[in-house]
Amino acid sequence: MLDKWYYAAGETTMGPLGLTELKVLLDGATNWQGLMVWRAGFTQWQTAGSVREIRLLYEFSPPIVSTVPPTLARPKRALPHRIILGIIVLAAAMAFGAFGLIFFQRVRNVQSTASSTMATPGIEGEIAGALDKIRSGLPRKIDATTILTGVRNLNAQLIFENIVTTDFSKFDDATKDRLRQSVVRNVCGNAETRKILDIGGSFRYVYTDLQTRPVFDIDVLKTSCP
Repeated sequence: MLDKWYYAAGETTMGPLGLTELKVLLDGATNWQGLMVWRAGFTQWQTAGSVREIRLLYEFSPPIVSTVPPTLARPKRALPHRIILGIIVLAAAMAFGAFGLIFFQRVRNVQSTASSTMATPGIEGEIAGALDKIRSGLPRKIDATTILTGVRNLNAQLIFENIVTTDFSKFDDATKDRLRQSVVRNVCGNAETRKILDIGGSFRYVYTDLQTRPVFDIDVLKTSCP
């Protein structure tokens, strides 16, 4: 378990993570050296900059002397916005795909046994039970830039809480609007998520950065679908 790391982002703790996965999170932070990490063998949480294994990830060996003229490496470029948009839309689908069957099965069981006089708290209890199963698998890394950290419900609304490790400060309103449209189209086009919309449920995708600052939310209702 020495290679399993935990990372504290505000009030949220994520892990276990491999050292490579941990570095992905640290790379997206403004001051990675001051962020708190822990693994088995530590007596307390430590700053990332004080841990030798992590510092070594950011240290580079001197170049090897060669008589062959070096070729110029292509400069690294940030992911284009359209690629990041695609990743997050895919993450929204994967988030439900990974856990939605648990949730939908419980809701369908309620539907099959419910009468028109069944009290709403009974249905909400079934939903809460399904969400408990979902939470047991969190946090879950959805893709290279998205970590699903929480799932909860507010009445019939299913809320996915995500941390995004990329920089969204440069995203304008038009770009965010295109992202919302893509996620809505994705949820409405999925058979399982559409069934939940049809029985009165809804979805909210909440995105925050590594410092747990809100980035944006996406709401999907039945009326959102064409």
